[in-house]
Amino acid sequence: MTKNSLRFYWGTLYNSNKDIEWLNPAECRDVGIPLGDLRDVIIEKFNISDSESLEGAAIIFAGRCHWNKDKTKRIINIYDNERIFISLAD
Repeated sequence: MTKNSLRFYWGTLYNSNKDIEWLNPAECRDVGIPLGDLRDVIIEKFNISDSESLEGAAIIFAGRCHWNKDKTKRIINIYDNERIFISLAD
């Protein structure tokens, strides 16, 4: 496999920061998913009302993974807003 190649990632979300700029997976604490420029599109597309509504949500998306500067956390950048699906928990 090619380093930093596009892959699909899936799992359950643990939480998000207050401003819904980052998503944190439930399965591991050393991974972060920044929403970046896609934040507003994703919030509107999936009717996300606040950061609490993301707790326990299922997610699948295409992205690229890399280490942060200190190599303490893996960052997965979402590739685009077409290859993402979020199912909010009830």
